Amino acid sequence: MGVPLVSKVGLVLGLALAYQLMQAQAGSLEVSSTLGVGTTIILRFPPSEEAPEQASKLIDFLVPNQQVVPIEKPRQVLDPQRVAAASQKNSLSVKNSTRVLVVDDDALNRKVVLRYLDGEAFELFEAESGQEAIEIFHRVGGFGLILLDIMMPGMNGYEVCRELRRSASAVELPILMLTAKQELNDLLEGFESGANDYIHKPFQREELRARSRAHISFARTSRAMKCFVPENFIRLLGYGELADVGTRGGDREKNDDRLY
Repeated sequence: MGVPLVSKVGLVLGLALAYQLMQAQAGSLEVSSTLGVGTTIILRFPPSEEAPEQASKLIDFLVPNQQVVPIEKPRQVLDPQRVAAASQKNSLSVKNSTRVLVVDDDALNRKVVLRYLDGEAFELFEAESGQEAIEIFHRVGGFGLILLDIMMPGMNGYEVCRELRRSASAVELPILMLTAKQELNDLLEGFESGANDYIHKPFQREELRARSRAHISFARTSRAMKCFVPENFIRLLGYGELADVGTRGGDREKNDDRLY
């Protein structure tokens, strides 16, 4: 019926989440569709004496408790003083935290990701578009992880990733793409655009946390190593990155004289 591709992907993902919610609550899901008219989806849940408590938990799930730095409209302007003030209220020390930028055009998806990251040593920022993500990245700076949705109107995740890679390499800044797309060509395009990893929607809290921590740890180790091994010295040896050292043993043996 002429529904845009982005909307189709969102509807499919939403239906999968609705089905999981129905199963968790021992409910039922009914779907009826008429060609040229539309589709009706009905969710039914059994009554519960714990309904008020469950509703409270659901609200708590959708609205993160952890301090998130909002970007007020107009979004082209980000007040550094407001960001600093919000950061100071964070229960975690900003000095020991990692700045994480969550990029997704769907507000509910962003809230779920932020809630999943609650309790981690992260200073969280969010953006609702690719263009806004790039603006926040350059205005705030110091980000240690980007969680990036692919299917967004305007500037999609691939384009955002390529733009960010102009400022930071995959070793310096891990970018994890959040997507429901699982075709091989889609995965390859993501890696070619500079992504470090993929997390398929819908994902579990434990997976998101584990992958985020692993990539942040690797990036920190790489930055620490650069403090002891200057980049100029690595290039003098004929390598592009520190991680390349030792991967071309045969070539190095033939060219040992270049060190002297």
